[in-house]
Formats: sequence, structure tokens, C-alpha cells
Amino acid sequence: PASLVAGASGNAVLAFTISNPLPKDGKVVVTFPAGFDLATAAPAATSSDVDGTFVTTVVDQVVTITRQDNGTNIAAGAITDLTLSNIKNPGVSGNTGTFTITTTLNDDTITIDTNATVPSVSLTPGAISSATITPASLVAGASGNAVLAFTISNPLPKDGKVVVTFPDGFDLTNTPVASSSTSEIDGTFATTVVGQVVTITRQNDGTDEAAGAITDLTLSNIGNPGVSGNTGTFTITTTDSSGATIDTLATVPLVAITPGAIS
Repeated sequence: PASLVAGASGNAVLAFTISNPLPKDGKVVVTFPAGFDLATAAPAATSSDVDGTFVTTVVDQVVTITRQDNGTNIAAGAITDLTLSNIKNPGVSGNTGTFTITTTLNDDTITIDTNATVPSVSLTPGAISSATITPASLVAGASGNAVLAFTISNPLPKDGKVVVTFPDGFDLTNTPVASSSTSEIDGTFATTVVGQVVTITRQNDGTDEAAGAITDLTLSNIGNPGVSGNTGTFTITTTDSSGATIDTLATVPLVAITPGAIS
């Protein structure tokens, strides 16, 4: 893929070596692993190595590139630039499954060459943008709500997670509880804390949250650091139910804590 970012869409270049000629009306059949989106926009095929024109069809995870009998037979050897447009990556980072590339005669019934173990690709997380974490009070030692606002590049599944890492000094020991006041993220949540990390787990009783802005995911019982000054930065990450990263941002802006009162 032109981009290895989760959820990115663009070209994917096929490079492979055939043992036998590809007829001028033959087909190249490509099976993509689960997670690749081949349906939102119709893929189109181009190549300078394979002449003539193509018709491209999609059934589930299988893209069939049919040569239109207006080129020449392609001799056995390397094909380096058979390109499919509008291929959307899975929305989760990590290794994809393997691909399959097969060449066939025009009638689909006879395979010429095949490889069912075309290597997987490794996807990096998508980006979280426009992120802030805002405590209700910015006074040193104060405790209360903190509102998370951020924009996700990929959908957040109904059983997915939002993982928030607070800078040193924040007190997370008073059992934070997650809520969304406008039901912007529907369903219920379970919240756990390990060190400075709060994990908000959706309980699979809502709907998938589409890519876009989330403005009111709120954590209660967040204790500010006990000294004034700038905190460190925060991290927000979304994951699927298994913990595989979807989107992330490790530089969510710090907040400036003001001094507490002496009375």
C-alpha cells in the first residue's frame, strides 16, 4: 500500500513473478486479508508492465483484474507495477494477514500460477488530532472531572477502548468513572487504572463510533498534581477489544496548574 497507516486509502502496488505467460485476455485475482475495505470506492487497475486495458470487479475480499484482449500475452517473468487504486487499509494497526495472487485463463476455471502466502504488511496507528484534556479545576491538588476532547481517524468499535496516560503527579487512585454527558459515545463503560494509565472500555452495548470529533468523554475523580506549574503531556490511544492500537497521540497538550490556597 502507498500508505501503511491504519485506515488510509490509496493505491496498492502488486509486484510478483509469474512462471507461465499471462494471456492477453487472462485475469489476475487478488485476495486481500480481512479488514481491507474494497467496497467503499471501486478499485481500478493500471500498469506499464502489463499492456492493454482492464476491468476490475470485487466480490468480498477478492479483486479480479480482467485483461480486455487488447494487449499482448505477457511472458513469464517479473511484473512490478500492477496497481490497484482505492484500497483502504484495515482500521487497526499491526500485521495484516497474508494475501493471495493467482493468474487464470479468461473463463476462471483454470489456474495458471498462484501464491497463497504473499507476505503480510505491518500497519502503523492512525492519528488522533485536536486533542485536549481539561480538568474542571486547574488548582493544585483539586479533584474533579477531566473532559477529554479529541478527533479519531478511524472508528472506535462498540467494544473498543480509550486509553489515557496522565503525566506524573495526577492522582488516579479515587476510582475514576467515565461518562459521555450527551451520549456522544453511547453505551456504558468500565474504567480501570494501572499506574498513570486509565483504560475506558466500552461494554459492547452501544454502536461503533464513526471517525470524527469526540468532545465530552469525561472522567471523574481526577486529582491534580499538588504543585503549580505545567504538567507533562498526556497520551490518548484508541484500541480494539484485544488491545490492538487503532489511533494514538502521545503529545496531548499539557495544562498549567495554579497554586492552591493558604487560609
